[in-house]
Amino acid sequence: MNLWLAVAAGSLALLGALGLLNPYLVLLCVFLLGVGFAFTAPTWPAILPEVVSNEELDSATTLGGLQLNIAAVVGPALGGLLLPLMGARWIFSLNSLCFLLVAVAIMRWKPA
Repeated sequence: MNLWLAVAAGSLALLGALGLLNPYLVLLCVFLLGVGFAFTAPTWPAILPEVVSNEELDSATTLGGLQLNIAAVVGPALGGLLLPLMGARWIFSLNSLCFLLVAVAIMRWKPA
């Protein structure tokens, strides 16, 4: 799903670079991002027992929920600050790169 998210965000960057973005394509890409997040969201809590010990599980679950709320505030705020400095296509490219980095980390991960 992270590859899906990378492609959706990369599509926004590519379409923006080509000057082909219109409201319908933006909505389509945002919809595809939403679908990716909807499929990805349940997997993170499911893998927590593989990543942390039983003693740390409650704290890790709380931190995961907190991280999601913080990211929902900080991400758009940071994007809004960077938008006039970098431009939308570079922000979309950076977003796509971040999804790719997570995908690479997941592919390299060896579950216990």
